[in-house]
Amino acid sequence: MLGWLGSAHSKQTCWRKGSHPSWAWSNILQGRDLVQLRARWNVGNGQDILIYQDKWVPTLSGFKELSLDHQDLLESPSRPQPPAQLYKSSWSRPPCGIIKVNVDASFSPNSGVAALTMVGRNSNGKISFRRAWRYLTSTPLSAKAATLLKAVRFAEDKGFQDIIFESDNQVLISSIQQSSKPLPWEAQSLIMSIRQSCISNPGFKFNFVPRSGNQVADWVARASLSGQCPLYWAHCPPNILRNLLCRDVHKP
Repeated sequence: MLGWLGSAHSKQTCWRKGSHPSWAWSNILQGRDLVQLRARWNVGNGQDILIYQDKWVPTLSGFKELSLDHQDLLESPSRPQPPAQLYKSSWSRPPCGIIKVNVDASFSPNSGVAALTMVGRNSNGKISFRRAWRYLTSTPLSAKAATLLKAVRFAEDKGFQDIIFESDNQVLISSIQQSSKPLPWEAQSLIMSIRQSCISNPGFKFNFVPRSGNQVADWVARASLSGQCPLYWAHCPPNILRNLLCRDVHKP
């Protein structure tokens, strides 16, 4: 455009600013005037310009290392994935026709906010449903109990009869399966509600699994609490989450 404005024999060079020019028109004419003056920058003699040695280019010490979690959220989903055998998993597929629901929660003691997550998968390892919530509570146990209660209520509303719930909190699962030592009142109230639901749903089973068998729900909960979990994580999971899902299904 500047070349067009600066044509030596063009009638555009005769255009005038006028008494009330617009901002855009003023800038166009200013650019024309600069071109007519043959304005340009000179960089040394125009040869051997080592831009990477210029002072404006930050040095390596000026860069901050990006955590792998953040990196995977920003990178394209098309990036090649590491082999599944590099990971270990204790998650197991449910029997055919039964849904397995993994639950977890991530709790911030400073704010009292917890991110609750449930992930339901079928015998093929495919996500059947998933939910994530924010919840105000006082303890990590209460957060995980609230997650499990929400998952149970969801299963009831959807009419599931045979379903497996898994959590990596052994105190929570033990408290549901049998009487346990006294717990904080909030957690105890939530556990009692879960027990009450089990009376009318004998097909609901509750299992304790180690963290290695609950890493999908664990990752989503932690990422949700920190605001790093994409809204459509189940349909287009970031690389790190997709790796976890594939690892569970294709483990050695």
